[in-house]
Amino acid sequence: MKRKKSTRKTRNLALLVAVTLGCSVAPWGPALAAEQVETAEQFTISVNGDKEQAGAMLPYFQNKNHLATVAAERSISPGFVVMDKNSTDITIDKYTGDSGVYVYTHDTANPTTIYGGNLTIVSAGKDAAGQKAAVTLRTDSSGIAVTDSDVVLGVLNALAQKLTYKNYVKANGNERNLTGYAEIAEGLTQGSFTMRKGTISFVAATGQGKTGSFNSSNRFTTVLTGDQATDTEYKDYIQNDPANAEPLKKTIYSLRDSTIINPDVTSTAAGKNLAAIMPAAGKAFYIDTITCTLDLTGIKNNGGKVYGIYNDQAAGVRVSAPGGMSNSVLRTVPMWVASLPATPTEKEPALCRLIM
Repeated sequence: MKRKKSTRKTRNLALLVAVTLGCSVAPWGPALAAEQVETAEQFTISVNGDKEQAGAMLPYFQNKNHLATVAAERSISPGFVVMDKNSTDITIDKYTGDSGVYVYTHDTANPTTIYGGNLTIVSAGKDAAGQKAAVTLRTDSSGIAVTDSDVVLGVLNALAQKLTYKNYVKANGNERNLTGYAEIAEGLTQGSFTMRKGTISFVAATGQGKTGSFNSSNRFTTVLTGDQATDTEYKDYIQNDPANAEPLKKTIYSLRDSTIINPDVTSTAAGKNLAAIMPAAGKAFYIDTITCTLDLTGIKNNGGKVYGIYNDQAAGVRVSAPGGMSNSVLRTVPMWVASLPATPTEKEPALCRLIM
């Protein structure tokens, strides 16, 4: 295949991928210069003996939906193939690397209906360090009740079934060089936050993917106050148990496995302190998660201080994060501040305690 050094060459390569795959090419960001396409060596895709160096561009150069090799190197950003209603099946004879992402669309009224063709990887190879190859199948969260475990598992399993690892089957070599992931993200763009993620296992007899469990991650953009009328973003994660003997556990914010609280808030009140978790007056509540990051970069105030947790009210909050809890601003601000009694108990009104 002859090459021409021009920006048109770059555009045509992307177009050829889209047309021959029957799918869309997700943007990488700024357009690549023609010289980058010519000289970059991260990806080498072989088709019928011809080679194209696609560089940091989409690493899927296709001919009749059959690729000889795909090297999705972890040293650069993931390559995206967007699968839609018109997308056909894709077969890759040899797959290496771990940054390949296949983004599937779905029927929002029936999200277990995943659009697009199947992805078959015949053989996968380890890298020079002995690390297995990995591939991710992703869809967005539109129409999916992400707080319903049954619904989430149904969608993730439907995604997983799109993938087949052919040489996993004993008769084909009993290969074990590929890890697969099924994900539900906030959106379809490259930087979308992953909300639910399952590891794909493969059926011994066929090599088809499946998943039966998942990890949850949530990102919130409003201050958590314990006032349920205010905390509308958290409403699907609140459990009320008024008969609980522990006062703080009468209201539990069950925020799943991994939580990021990243409020986007601006205060014009001079000298007002702000925080990611800031109990409202008279509120007592319990936050339950595995890991928690308080990202304070979106908080803007007028001369006051910024905290991870700030409790200056007659209120109580306990945070249970056994997997770890951290500020994301280089620990330049206090994790939490509270007016604690000499012998704090859960019955004291001004309580702010972190359990690690």
